[in-house]
Amino acid sequence: MTDEQFQQLEDLGIAIKPKAGKDGRTEPKPWEYQFKQLCDYKEFYGNTLVPITYPVLGEWVHRQRVCYGEMKSGKKSRMKPIHVLKLSEIGFAFEVMPRKKNRKSETKQDNLQPPNDTKKPDDGCLDSSGHA
Repeated sequence: MTDEQFQQLEDLGIAIKPKAGKDGRTEPKPWEYQFKQLCDYKEFYGNTLVPITYPVLGEWVHRQRVCYGEMKSGKKSRMKPIHVLKLSEIGFAFEVMPRKKNRKSETKQDNLQPPNDTKKPDDGCLDSSGHA
């Protein structure tokens, strides 16, 4: 069924539940719908840096970046030039710095910093000038 046919049925008051795929997930929303969601997100948060864990939109944003990267490198991509233009117009971040994957690997010692008002205890060690 086409999007136009779905819209005609909705206009008549007939709600059609989207078909679920083999994995039980519903079919993805049309690109324009997701783009509108991204615009709303940007209006609220002030950026397009949607975390991948953000329900539905996060995965869509991630896919846009992947498809853009494929297109940019000359590979086959589902990214359309009009989508690049629309995303660019709202300041979409096509390339972002990857997050550290395992922040727990940092030791507790790396995260500890003494309070500003405490003095370093004299441990008997001398610095390079010979002072304690």
